[in-house]
Amino acid sequence: MKKWPFMGWLAGIGLLSFASSAADGQAFPSKPIRIVVPFTAGGAADILARIVGDKFAEMWNRPIVIDNRAGAAGNIAAEIVAKSPPDGYTLLMGSMGTQAMNVSLYRKLPFEAMIREDTAKWAKVAKAAGATAE
Repeated sequence: MKKWPFMGWLAGIGLLSFASSAADGQAFPSKPIRIVVPFTAGGAADILARIVGDKFAEMWNRPIVIDNRAGAAGNIAAEIVAKSPPDGYTLLMGSMGTQAMNVSLYRKLPFEAMIREDTAKWAKVAKAAGATAE
C-alpha cells in the first residue's frame, strides 16, 4: 500500500446521512456523487478527493464529481455541503481547519458547524506528520 506524504494534513470526509435514499427504496447511489473540496485544484485535499472519488466510482459504478470551492478558509465549501440535502450525494473533503478551527476563529458561520456527531459521519482519509524547518 502506498503512503501519501502530505505534510500537515489531517483530512476527512464529512459523509452525510444515507437514510433518505434508503427510505425511498432506491439503490444507493442512483445519481452522481459530488465531493466538495474546500481548497484549490492540485493540492493535497484535491488529490485525496480524487483518489477516494476513483475508488467510489469503481465501487458504485457511478460518476464522482470533484468540486473545488476554495475561499474563506474552507467555509464556502462547508456551507455548500451543510446546506445540501442530507441524502449522501454531497460529501466534504474537510480538514481540521474547516471542521474544528473555523468554529473558534469565526464569530458567525453561515451554517451550523458540522462537528456534532448527530449531523455528520466521519472517515479519516489521511494523516501526515507536521514539518519543521531548521
